Amino acid sequence: MDGRLGSHLLGHVALRLVAAGGLLLTAGGAFWLSTAPVDARFAADVLPGLLLIGLGVGLVFVAVSITAMAGIPAQHAGMASGFLMTGHEIGAALGVAVLAAVATAAGDLTTPTGAATGFSGGFLPAAGIAVLAVVAFLAMPAQRAPGQARLHRH
Repeated sequence: MDGRLGSHLLGHVALRLVAAGGLLLTAGGAFWLSTAPVDARFAADVLPGLLLIGLGVGLVFVAVSITAMAGIPAQHAGMASGFLMTGHEIGAALGVAVLAAVATAAGDLTTPTGAATGFSGGFLPAAGIAVLAVVAFLAMPAQRAPGQARLHRH
């Protein structure tokens, strides 16, 4: 669903705004998860954060993929797509490894209290990284997706 939402939004807003909005949703979800108590209930304390992260990441991936592939000649599209997907996979693996190390250092993950403390220690930096990425996307020059109509705005 978020991919379709991202595609729809790209018909109306700049790529960097879609990416920034997705990153803000991701940061909000990570922050939500960082506040989960030891006796967290799934529906109230975990699910909303996971939904925000899922929606946000979907928006970011659509915008980043279009930005990365824009202007690539057809004969190089396969290679460029491969580099893009490799970057996604390596970035995700490194991100999980770093944040897991932060979580492990923040709390003893073998006890419920330590796990809540550790996960808070991992999700809070993830939210901060997403906010920093928002700043980077907003610093990008405004551009529209290929074929995106120029909207007249007052």
